[in-house]
Amino acid sequence: MTTAWLVLAVGDERQHGGNDGYDDDPSQHYSWDDTVPNHANLAVGDVIALWDKKQLLGLGKISAIETGSAVKTLYFCPACKKADFKRRKRLKPTCLCNKCGAEFEEPGSKTKPVITYRSRHGETWMDGRGLLTGPQVRDLADSPRSQLSMRPARWEKLRDALLDADGADLDVNRPGFHRDLRLWL
Repeated sequence: MTTAWLVLAVGDERQHGGNDGYDDDPSQHYSWDDTVPNHANLAVGDVIALWDKKQLLGLGKISAIETGSAVKTLYFCPACKKADFKRRKRLKPTCLCNKCGAEFEEPGSKTKPVITYRSRHGETWMDGRGLLTGPQVRDLADSPRSQLSMRPARWEKLRDALLDADGADLDVNRPGFHRDLRLWL
């Protein structure tokens, strides 16, 4: 049975202010570290479906996972010390804490050593923009109400949703892509 993961890749549209984000290149690699729930559960051979809250970006099969180490900067509200705050684009002060309501210009910070991970999936990448909306992708997760950036999903549900997508223009001629999505991966 194929394991599938829905992983959030929001790029510059991130709102969470607790860290600096990751260097994702959705069609090639996805990056995370050991501070992320489910960080150790993804494996070579799993399907990884990337989305940005608005739509499916695409999917591929993980061919490798590179690990390393780094020092990560974590940010927090100076009033309550929680990392649950958003950076605002227009309003001043630029940060608003979701826990205590404090507004501040500069968050507190600390560093922490982390184990880093990067999936490689570019060889089997299938662009999925326009095939599934954010709510449709969310509904494919084992726990649709989850707030986690890495969520387990059933490959069969994901595959069937793609096959049922209106106007699905799947690139069936790309190298390594089976003509029938039911056989893919």
